[in-house]
Amino acid sequence: MFSKGVNYVTFWVSSVDNLKNREKSLVKAMHKLYAKKFTELLNDSKIMENKIKVQVCGSWRTFLEKDTIDMIEQLLVKTANNDKGILTLLVAYDGKIERGQAVISLLDDHVLEKNINKDPLTFNSLLKKHSWTGYLPSVDFIIRTGSWNDPHNSADFLSFLTGDSQLYFPEVYWPDFDSNWLEKSLQEYTSRERRKGS
Repeated sequence: MFSKGVNYVTFWVSSVDNLKNREKSLVKAMHKLYAKKFTELLNDSKIMENKIKVQVCGSWRTFLEKDTIDMIEQLLVKTANNDKGILTLLVAYDGKIERGQAVISLLDDHVLEKNINKDPLTFNSLLKKHSWTGYLPSVDFIIRTGSWNDPHNSADFLSFLTGDSQLYFPEVYWPDFDSNWLEKSLQEYTSRERRKGS
C-alpha cells in the first residue's frame, strides 16, 4: 500500500467482542496469533527501512496478554520517529468505546469552560482531537472483505473519520485478499467521482 502512494493504512484487527465474548479456545488461538504477528512486525526490517510509524488503537492493554502488550509497546517506541507512512492497527477496538473515551478525555482536560465556543462543529473537532484515532486524517476508502452480502453494517468502524468515505465490498474473504485484489480495489476507487453529497 505505501509503495502505491498511500500514506495512511488502517487495519481493524479485532473488536472487543472478538476478545471478550468468543469461545475460550478461539480467544486463546487469537492471543497466540497476536503474539506471533507482533513479533514478526517488531522484527520486520522493512518497517524501519521504509520509515513506517506503527500505531495501535483500542482497548488492547486491557485484553491482550502481558508479553504481547510489552511487544506492542516496544514496536511503538521503535517506530515513533518514523515519518514516511503511518500503519494503524485497531486491536480490541470498538467505536462506541472510542467515542466514550473521547468524551472522558475532553472532560478531564477541563476544556468545557464557560467561554468555549458552543458551536457543534467545534465540539466535533474537540471530540476527534481527544479520540484514539484523532491523529488520522478523514478516511478516503474502506475495503470491507467478507461482507458483500451485508454491506450496510459499519460495526462502528472509525466513526469520527468515515463520514465521507468511499466503501468497497469485494467478494472475497480476508485470507484470500492478495495484491491482485488490492490492485482491483484501488482501480475501483480511482475510477469513482467523489462528490461528497453535492
